[in-house]
Formats: sequence, structure tokens, C-alpha cells
Amino acid sequence: MAHAIDYNTQVVPLELFADHPLRLAPEEHPNGYWSETHGNYNSWWAHYKGYSLNRKANGLDIYPVKLNIVRPAVINHAALLLGQFTDRIVRFGISNAYGVDKALGEEITRDLNMAWHLNSGDVLLLEQAMFQQIFGGMYWNVAWTPTRKRWPIRYFSVDPRACFPVWDGNDYNRLVAIDVIHQVPRPTAIARYRVTPSPFKDAEREFCTIKEHWDENEYEITVDGEIGSWPDGAKMGGPNPFLDPVLGVKVIPYVYAPRLRVGEFEGESLVPGLVGGMKELNNNLAHLNEGLADAMHQQPWVKGRPKGAAGFDQARNAWIDLGMGQPGSGIEPEIGRLEGADLSEAMIALVADKLPELIREHTNMPNVGYGRTDASVRSALTLHYMMWPATNVGAHYRLNASLALKQIGYLTYVIAMSKRKLGENLNAVESIGFNASDKHIEAILVGHKTHWPPMLPQDRSELVNEMVQRISSQLISRETAIRRLDGADELAEELERIEDDIQAEQERQMEMAEQQNEMTDEQADKDMDRNMQQAGHKNKLDMQRDKAKPKPSDRTNNAQAKGGRSKNNGK
Repeated sequence: MAHAIDYNTQVVPLELFADHPLRLAPEEHPNGYWSETHGNYNSWWAHYKGYSLNRKANGLDIYPVKLNIVRPAVINHAALLLGQFTDRIVRFGISNAYGVDKALGEEITRDLNMAWHLNSGDVLLLEQAMFQQIFGGMYWNVAWTPTRKRWPIRYFSVDPRACFPVWDGNDYNRLVAIDVIHQVPRPTAIARYRVTPSPFKDAEREFCTIKEHWDENEYEITVDGEIGSWPDGAKMGGPNPFLDPVLGVKVIPYVYAPRLRVGEFEGESLVPGLVGGMKELNNNLAHLNEGLADAMHQQPWVKGRPKGAAGFDQARNAWIDLGMGQPGSGIEPEIGRLEGADLSEAMIALVADKLPELIREHTNMPNVGYGRTDASVRSALTLHYMMWPATNVGAHYRLNASLALKQIGYLTYVIAMSKRKLGENLNAVESIGFNASDKHIEAILVGHKTHWPPMLPQDRSELVNEMVQRISSQLISRETAIRRLDGADELAEELERIEDDIQAEQERQMEMAEQQNEMTDEQADKDMDRNMQQAGHKNKLDMQRDKAKPKPSDRTNNAQAKGGRSKNNGK
């Protein structure tokens, strides 16, 4: 990737090839490029902090309102990277889509998230998200700290103003060399880098300059020019110890993630696109302030005042003296007020509403991102669509950051393997804290993925309904649904609790069914007894009724009796 040379600024980016690692002498460094870049860094930082609004002219503030629109824009765009998190921001995983063993992937996932948690990675990411917007990118350092007994691999956020990188012209993601220069208090330098007090004179300043140099061949860490020492007395300098056994290359323990990258190593900062709008807005606010003061405090004037008249000096709006009257002229003095500025609603709206809206849109953050909308339909879906310009660039932020986080995981395992191969003596280190092998590095290279929280607030009810419908239709697992709804924290424990609840519910249902069966059988027996009793009682009543009925006369016997008597002549 060739770069056009800007002869006006003497910017000549250095182009190196991946198969030829170089040790650069200071005169071979891109010093002109570094000077311009760090000049921009300082300017952008001044705009972010609002220092550029403190200008004065004739003892008065040029921008009296000092409305800093850069800072909220930086915070809002940083929020696009971070998303709607609660307690954790990013989580890592290993995809088995490229043949990674499932058990190995689960082990790496656990260890990567543990290392991130131990290093307070999410807290570092809060600051890094701001750096990414202000300076156009963020630098990470994966450091070996042998003073710790366990988990000696640390993650650090690095201020871009301290970094002087040299990159591969064919692969921007590969640093060929880097110098990191910063200052620390003198006691810190003596304790951390174990330098002798000799280079520090009594009149020496309170802060010492730390210079850390890394390239693919060697490294060196100095304190005001003196090489520091490790806890075992070894010098902080020598061959680069970090060898990747999979790719067969030496690596540099620094990672850079740009904001938006187009044709250059450094990413594009958010700040330059806001500077002109901020100045114009504050300039117009100053004019509006003057107009309001003029309209509210109309200046009085007097003409033909009598000689000796006093009381025209006031704290605000002193009288304009148009001269004394002629004695004996008979002309009465005149007084009045100058008409104030004519401020229309359109003028005020232009400054207070239209210009800020234009500035926001220019930075891909629509009004709805600031809680303002004139949409007639304010559904969650409508608001999400209105945020598309912001989510579009937010996807760039996340993709670039995800690549850097993958590189951090990769460097973690490369450093772990490299230090193990140096021998048993690892200074004070007793355990690195996780297993590392060629297979682990391969799995990270092909399967690493970063999980981010939703970029925008979600409609919770809609999400719950979607998960319920998909689970009922067997289109999603409960594990994935829980992850989508509540995140991955204690996911295994939550699934176990769900299984326990399901089992307990099943046992309760079985117990209730048994009780119901017992009650049914008991009721059936009672019903049978009752039916038998009722049947016996009915039979008894029938018998009683039968006995109580009057018997009919025996007509046959009577007739026979009568017939017999007639035959016997009535006898």
C-alpha cells in the first residue's frame, strides 16, 4: 500500500515488508510524521478539554459561553463502542466453525475471560473508548510482570500521545517497532525499574522519562537513559523474547485499534469534524448574548442637559451625553433610549436549534441520539432506524476494536508460551494461571470472537416475546435465549437452576398426580359405598312401601264361596 508524499508537511510514511523485520536506527524513524501526528494529538486534546475556548481579546472572553460540543460527542460515540452494558462490557469466545475442538474452545474461552477480568479489562476499555474517538485510535500493552506470583500477564491502556509506532506498509495491523515514552514520579521509577540513584542528581526534576523500545529483534526499557532491571537483576533489554511457535515470528506486545481507518495507519479522529462547528456555534452564541444584553438594557441618552446635572454614571448602560444646553435658550433637555437589537425567533432558532442539529448530523449522531426527535411515531423500531447513521460508524468502531482484542488474547498466549520455554526460573512467578500450547494459539487465530452488548437500548418486552416464540417453535436454545436476555454471567449456574426448577416442578406435578389419584380412588370408594347404601336404603323403602299397601279382595274366593252356597241352597 503506497502512500502519497505530502511535500507541504514533509510527511513520509515508512513502508516495510512483513518478511524483513528491521531494527531501525533513530535517524531512520519517521520523525516528521511523528511530529505532525503528535501535534494533532495535542490540538485534539485541547479541543476535547475545552482549552481552545479560553481565548481572550482585549481582556474579554472571545467565547463567553464556552459551550464544548466536542466532549459530549466523544462520550456519545464512545458509547456506540461500549453499548448498553450493565456490569460487564465484552466477553470472549472461541468458535468451532473452523475445526476447533469444543473442549479446547471452552477452556480458552474461560481463560481469556478470566485474564480480562483479572486485569479489569472493562474498566480499561472505558478509557480506551474515549481515546479512540479523541486520538483516532487506542493502544494496548500486554506486559510481563514477573513480580507477581500468579497471573503475571497484565493488560494496560496506553496514552496515544506516548506512542511512536512504525508499521508494516502492507499490513497495518502489524507493528514493526514502537517507542513508548512517558514520565513517572522518581520514586516510582526507582521501585519499578530498579535503577540506581546515580543518574538522579539532587537538582533532578521530580519526574523521570521512561522509554520503552520494542521491535521484532530486540527490546530495551530505560529510565533517563539507564537500562532498568528485572527482579532477578537481569537487564530490561536484549533479544525480543516473544516468539510465536505457530507462525514462527517474533511479536511486539503492543496493539493498535483505529477508530476509522482509510489509507493511513492512524485512524481518523472525531474531533476535527467538530472544531469548526464548535467555533461557529460559540461565536454565534456570543453575538446572541450581546444582542440579548442590548435588547434588555437599552442605553439611555440625554441632550441639552443643564450645567451641573449629575447621576448619569451607572454600573451598566451609562448615559450617552450629547452635550449641554445653551443657558437662556429656553430649550428643554431631551432624554431617551437607543433601540435594542431586533432578535427574531428565527435568528434564535438558527443558533440554538438548527446549527447544533447540523453539527450532530455532520458527526453521524442524529438528534435522536441526544434524546431529541420530532417523529410522529416514537416506537423503538422507528427510533432505531433513525439512529442508523450512528450505528453504521459504531460497527466500524467495534470491528476494529474486536481485532485488537483478538490480538491481545493472541499475545497473552504467545507470552505465556515464550516465558515457559525460558526455563523454570521465572523470577517471582509461580504460576502463569492457565495452560498454553500451539493448539491454544491456533484456536485463537482461527476462532476468536468478541461478544458486545446491544449498541442501542432494546425494547425489553419485544425481545422477551421473540425469545418465548422462538423457544416454543424450537428455533433457539434456552441457553442462547438466556444469553440474549440476561447475558452470559453465571450462565451455567442459571441453566442448572432452571433444570432444578423444572425437575422440582415435575416432582411436584407427579406428587400432585399421585395425590389426585389417591383422592380419586378414595372418592370412588366413597361413591361406591354411598351408592350401595343408597341402593340398600331404596330396597328397604320399597319393601316398606310394599307392606304398607292395602291388599285387594280375593274375588275368586268370594265367588267360589257364593257359588258353593247357592248350590247348597244358601247353606
